[in-house]
Amino acid sequence: MKLLMTTAIAALVAGTTAVSAGNIIIPVVEPAPIAPAPVAYDWTGFYAGLHYGGGTLDDSFFVVDGTWMGGQLGYLADLGSVVVGGELSFSQVDQTFWGEDLSVVRLKGRVGYDGGRFQPYLVGGVSQWTSSVQGTGNGVVYGLGADVAVSDHVRIGAEFLRDGDSAFEFSGGGGPFDFQTNEFALRVNFNF
Repeated sequence: MKLLMTTAIAALVAGTTAVSAGNIIIPVVEPAPIAPAPVAYDWTGFYAGLHYGGGTLDDSFFVVDGTWMGGQLGYLADLGSVVVGGELSFSQVDQTFWGEDLSVVRLKGRVGYDGGRFQPYLVGGVSQWTSSVQGTGNGVVYGLGADVAVSDHVRIGAEFLRDGDSAFEFSGGGGPFDFQTNEFALRVNFNF
């Protein structure tokens, strides 16, 4: 009887241990960390930069290839999905056909779409051309471009501009005549 009782107690203890060992243990799962939402890029602020490009100059008689290089200074205001701003630029035009030095100063307004770090935009404004032979003349400029923010302070982009007027007249004479340019430039800007 003692043996039966000892065996029963041993079986009960062993059975309890076996049941405990066989229970399903539900692991505690830590929730995965949630990545913070990316911070939208803010285009607001002043910027300054350089541009370099090429294009054509058309004076109604000849179409001449040229190279534009210069700088720009501007301000943008990010209004949510729309970015507006203004820019003052200066370009020296390198061409040898006419045998004169050409430069242009442009004052442009700009409106674009805030696509995060990408911004396509339209531009329009006025220009003043200076010729070492012809004097100065005013024109209208319009075009389109796109900028990409490669860091918080550096933006690269490209811009296509059409400049000129159908009755362009330089102050030193030589007009009125058609004077138009088509320019494609690569740009780098540093915002501050």
